[in-house]
Amino acid sequence: SMLHLMNEYNHEIKSPWAVIISGVNNPKCSHEKLKELILKQFIRVDTTLDTMINILKGNRKANYVPLNINTVIENVMDLFQLRSIETIKNLGNLPNINGDLQDLQILFVNLFKNTIEAMAEEKHTVLIVTRHEQETNQIYIQITDTGKGIPENILKSIQDNEYITSKEKGGGIGLIVVKRIIRQHNGTFNVFSRKGLGSVFTIMLPTCNPPS
Repeated sequence: SMLHLMNEYNHEIKSPWAVIISGVNNPKCSHEKLKELILKQFIRVDTTLDTMINILKGNRKANYVPLNINTVIENVMDLFQLRSIETIKNLGNLPNINGDLQDLQILFVNLFKNTIEAMAEEKHTVLIVTRHEQETNQIYIQITDTGKGIPENILKSIQDNEYITSKEKGGGIGLIVVKRIIRQHNGTFNVFSRKGLGSVFTIMLPTCNPPS
């Protein structure tokens, strides 16, 4: 419904502030780097507002172009200043996908934001793996964290495609947004999470190229 969609975009407007706060609290972030980060996030808020207005007017059209998912992931990770989190990347050699850059950026911002919030209090690790599944001609993306996990009620709501209010905690709204964007890209999304052990997010997206 329109109410659900508006709640999603309300969430997206708030997400850049989490990125900015992360940079402000990072002692290794230089003044120039911080200015650049803040400017990028203000541009992102402006773009999100324009998108929301276009949706309300019925003008928003997805702009699907060939994209390398590794580049999208790297660019989004650069927005976050990861302090107490060890990041391990195993990014494979990938063919392009047909994707909407703005939506894919929103997708990974939400996933990384969820991961950071789950691991903010202690030393944790996040593992990011991408590879080309040649048998199915799909891009495999897996993000694993060692955080506090997702509450069972939120996890069930995500799996059942249920609406989550902005008052509920645990990354629910952000992950509903992730699932919607992946579905629009003809992909699949799975979440496995255990309290106190962490979460595993698995995404499969079709490539641009026909199977060889």
